[in-house]
Amino acid sequence: MAAPTVIHYFQDCLSSELNSLPIVPGTLIYCRDSGENWYDTLEGDRIAVSKYVVVFATDAERLDYLDMSSDILYVVAATRKLYIYNAGWICLNESISDTFYFDIENLEVPTGSTGLTVTDSRIKATYTGTFAPIASLIDLYKGATVTCSAGSATIVLDNTTAYPIIGSVKISGSIS
Repeated sequence: MAAPTVIHYFQDCLSSELNSLPIVPGTLIYCRDSGENWYDTLEGDRIAVSKYVVVFATDAERLDYLDMSSDILYVVAATRKLYIYNAGWICLNESISDTFYFDIENLEVPTGSTGLTVTDSRIKATYTGTFAPIASLIDLYKGATVTCSAGSATIVLDNTTAYPIIGSVKISGSIS
């Protein structure tokens, strides 16, 4: 039996960020502060699936679990893998890249060559970042460069941007 490939992405966020995330069909969203789980259906709806999801910290924890059910989705946080149980464990995202992203919101980036450096222990030097201004400042925004290093990201506005800009930086990377 071939493993289904319906779920394409796993997103981790705060519950306050949920409504600002675009609906991407095939995405499972875990709210790390509330424990809520949501799924973006292939039809373009976002539905709550909390009662149908079990989150394990490690793969060993999943393998030691003895109360499997075929109507539950199992998530392993350490490997970012999604499973169902049907006479054995079936991984739903085995061939999917382990690429992820997270946002750091409400940043005010000043003009000038030094920009703004934000610190976050999740950021690694191999990650990439993009800056997005809030909607009301989009007309003033000319562009920005985001440089990631171990534990921080520096955002520098394009030198033609005349005003400080408020927005969010999206950091993306790979688990490998």
